[in-house]
Amino acid sequence: MRRQETWIYLKFVLLALALVLTVAALQNVFFVGQLHWQFFLMPTAVAILFGLLLGHVATLKRRLEQARSEQEAQITERTWKLSLQNTVLDSISHRRPLQETLTLLIEHFEQKHPDLLCAVLLLDWSRHTLHVGAALSLPPHALQALSVPLTEDSALTTLLAVPHALPEITNTDKCGPLQTLAAEAGMQACWSQPIRSHSRQREGVFLLCSRHTGTLSDEEQDHFDAAVRLALLAIEHKRHDEQIVNVNEQLTALIEAIPDAIFFKDGAGRWLVTNAAAQRLFQLQGCDWKGYTDRELATLRPAFHAAHEACLGSDEQAWQAEELTLSEEEIYSEDNSMHQFEVRKVPLFQPDGRRKALVIIGRDITRQRQSEQELRIAAITFESQEGMLVAAADGTILRVNAAFTTQTGYGTDEVIGHPVGLLKSGRHDAEFYRTMWHTVNEDGYWQGEVWNRRKSGEIYPVWLTITAVTDHDGRVTHFVGTYADITERKEAEERIRNLAFYDPLTSLPNRRLLLDRLHQAQAGSGRSGRHGALLFIDLDNFKIINDTQGHIVGDMLLTEVAQRLGECVREGDTVARLGGDEFVVLLEDLSTELSHSAAQAEAVGEKIFAAINRPYILRGREHHSSPSIGVSLFLGHREDSEELLKRADLAMYQAKSAGRNTIRFFDPAMQATVEQRAALESDLRHALEERQLALHYQIQFNNDGHVRGAEALLRWIHPQRGQVAPSDFVPLAEDTGLILPIGEWVLQTACEQLRQWEQNPAGRDLKLAVNISARQFRQAGFVDQVRATLERSGADPTRLKLELTESLVLDDIDDTIRKMSALKALGCRFSLDDFGTGYSSLAYLRSLPLDELKIDQSFVRDITLDSNDDAIVRAIIAMAHSLGLDTVAEGVETEAQKLFLHQHGCNAFQGYLFGRPVAIEEFDAALPRTST
Repeated sequence: MRRQETWIYLKFVLLALALVLTVAALQNVFFVGQLHWQFFLMPTAVAILFGLLLGHVATLKRRLEQARSEQEAQITERTWKLSLQNTVLDSISHRRPLQETLTLLIEHFEQKHPDLLCAVLLLDWSRHTLHVGAALSLPPHALQALSVPLTEDSALTTLLAVPHALPEITNTDKCGPLQTLAAEAGMQACWSQPIRSHSRQREGVFLLCSRHTGTLSDEEQDHFDAAVRLALLAIEHKRHDEQIVNVNEQLTALIEAIPDAIFFKDGAGRWLVTNAAAQRLFQLQGCDWKGYTDRELATLRPAFHAAHEACLGSDEQAWQAEELTLSEEEIYSEDNSMHQFEVRKVPLFQPDGRRKALVIIGRDITRQRQSEQELRIAAITFESQEGMLVAAADGTILRVNAAFTTQTGYGTDEVIGHPVGLLKSGRHDAEFYRTMWHTVNEDGYWQGEVWNRRKSGEIYPVWLTITAVTDHDGRVTHFVGTYADITERKEAEERIRNLAFYDPLTSLPNRRLLLDRLHQAQAGSGRSGRHGALLFIDLDNFKIINDTQGHIVGDMLLTEVAQRLGECVREGDTVARLGGDEFVVLLEDLSTELSHSAAQAEAVGEKIFAAINRPYILRGREHHSSPSIGVSLFLGHREDSEELLKRADLAMYQAKSAGRNTIRFFDPAMQATVEQRAALESDLRHALEERQLALHYQIQFNNDGHVRGAEALLRWIHPQRGQVAPSDFVPLAEDTGLILPIGEWVLQTACEQLRQWEQNPAGRDLKLAVNISARQFRQAGFVDQVRATLERSGADPTRLKLELTESLVLDDIDDTIRKMSALKALGCRFSLDDFGTGYSSLAYLRSLPLDELKIDQSFVRDITLDSNDDAIVRAIIAMAHSLGLDTVAEGVETEAQKLFLHQHGCNAFQGYLFGRPVAIEEFDAALPRTST
């Protein structure tokens, strides 16, 4: 540079000198005429100075231009480098994939140097191989030569160690893989630069290939080094991001693995991080909670409003404390279940003291508190009313409670250290205890009844429960025994047994124990061939004594009878009370001969007659009673126990029919009667479904001669038996419960008939009376049944009359009034049937919602012949009128009876005089004629 500047100076000096000398020479020629050297001295000096001045100016100008050019080149260079750097940094900041970042770097480099092609090879540590990280222009197949495993002495390994340069591919002494790469890609020169992190860790290789031979220029080498540095930066950032992701994943996994609820809030209280336990606690799954404060979350989640408000208060306390705080909080979930938490809060501050973050760890201690409570309960339970002990695995007593010492009489120091066998009573053999401990060791549990001995020597029953306590390996470490003194329970069981098997009044066996003993007696009779006998005893007229003298005197009589019966039998025989005034005597081991056995049973019966017929002195008054006895003999199990008892019962009723105070044996005729009753019952069960039942209608007239209605009477037309009398099957239906479906059918049919009459002008105003049985009326849903029947049929309730008997209405007067009032509210009417034949109090008539009294035909039959019947009928009619009730006389068969009743104010009549009960077709056919 200095040589060029010197030449510039010399050039301008010579030019100036030549110019001056030329001017001076011309001046001398034209003006002076004579050349003198002194004349040239001053101009020469001036020319040299002027030339130097011009040379300096030119030099300065050249220097400025060169500086400007260099500055522009530097700016261009720096701009390119900054662009390259910004491209890489921008890609890094946007967290683009490493390959994309390296590709952008290579693209930028190759645009700057079109003759140079780049590739970045990354080291795969898991497989110890190089793989292509990015290569924009180099063909992929050419790079395959470098994708081979690395060894310690391989040429590729050296690529990762030191830089390599192949300015000419023909040089075979250099790295073989680079030669292969260059040859495959059509390159003439290759350069490699290892990429190493700041910690000297090998990351990969940056390759540069040229289509021409030669070396890299300084600029190209500088750009190559810059590209390597930026590639390393991208790789390190990628590694750093991966490390951060790994650390975050590890921290997240660690936080999620912690069962405690973890929260991380910033200084403003915004939720930033929570784990799964915290999200489950506040039901945050699927909720956008991040960035919200507790106050905002309380608005969004009303169910947890109280919990978030409580967090705000405790958070502020932690900030104020400026250190770790520990507290307990209760949180109620959406299902209103309470969770109790032990909460740790750690506040974090900025260096200037500003709030930075709050770390919250909440441990659910609900179960812990429950366990503590259970332990307290267990401790209290151990000191409960039941005796308890804890024994070692070898059976040595380690601990007892106060109830144990109270129960056994032993002090604590008297049992601790002793074996549990201390309490043995001697009632159980060694096999019992061996089986018990075997069960405990096998199943871990045993309980049962054991007899123990107190310190005083008293033997008492306990309900013992033994539980084995095991360790983690299943080995028994302790035994826990619970002793419940069941002395009172055993006594109660005995009392219960007496209540279950014995009559509480007479202490005699009841029906259950009698049947059990009868079964055993039949078994013994079958083995021995000896007969046995059942004597069914019923006291005659006991009801009169009970009603006239009261139940106390009745009970005294029954107790005395029980005592006398016990005196009439042998020690092995049984006297039982079935209930009321019915007793049964079971005689065993009678003769093998039937006639002789009957005589023996009769002899015992005679003794019973004599005993029971003796006078009784009850409350200072003398009373008398007599028995009716039915006898049934048996041998083995030819008949079951219930059948034998039934036969004796039938024989007893035969005795009553024979005049009472007598004895009768069961005979086949009685059995035939029973079988006939059973057959009739079976037929009756099918009568309703086979449409054998029908309603007949008996007409009723007012005293003015007009038809007022009819009474519906049940009839059974049997296909073989013909028409069965109501007196034969109605009581049977009552006894068997068949009266309920039959009564429902009668009511439904009657209501449907009322509805049909409404369509007939002749029957539009008729009323229909239906008899209601006691069993039917006492049903809990009887009122609803009548209401539903009326609704289904559409009948007018005011034309339905329900006939009840005196015994029915007075059986439960409160229930009767309630049901009658409910039906009256529907519009139904009531008639009291067979009035005058019962024992009811006339005072009840005022409280019953009746509409009419029906005079029984037994009074009407002899009304014109018997003055008593005359007086009774007139009294009934007068009483009915005084109570505002109508009267209907049934069984009217003569004009004289009708005239008498009419004269004394009877409102209506019913009987054969007016018409017999007939089928509905016949009744409807006669209706137009009779109604007129």
